[in-house]
Amino acid sequence: MFQKDYLMRLIQQFIQGLIQVLTKRESGEIREAVDDLGEMYHSYLGLDRATIAQMTDHQLLSLFGGEENIGLDKCLMIAELFYSETQMASSDSDKYTMRALRFYLLAMKGTDMWDDSPAFEHFQELLSTIQFSDVPVELLKQLEKFLHRIGDEKNEAKVEELIASKE
Repeated sequence: MFQKDYLMRLIQQFIQGLIQVLTKRESGEIREAVDDLGEMYHSYLGLDRATIAQMTDHQLLSLFGGEENIGLDKCLMIAELFYSETQMASSDSDKYTMRALRFYLLAMKGTDMWDDSPAFEHFQELLSTIQFSDVPVELLKQLEKFLHRIGDEKNEAKVEELIASKE
């Protein structure tokens, strides 16, 4: 119970920081938003933004203990940082969309504890912008499992069709 409360407070604090970053971006303070985002990478993940941008998702997962051992907090923070990158309207936003999707799905794999959080809203926003045909099959399969778990039959059927057409 204590660990769950601690994780939720940490994630909420982190998300509040991201909301401030996105608010700055929306008000035209792009440089400040990018600087704040860089500080968040360093504060919460211990690495600078440029280093993480150069790492593959596999390398990033390995750094934090691998897919089976990465903590929900780190996984969700990475997903949220990548989501924020998609909101910065950079030339890399498509790359960050897939990266955010991968880490959101990994974070949601074994828990329902954040279904009412801003992170879940960001995940849903991300899903609404994705062209499912651009998503690699491995991510589509993970997405299909998640959509099945939450009972989103409409999107689940779309994803199933896409998987069948790609295999």
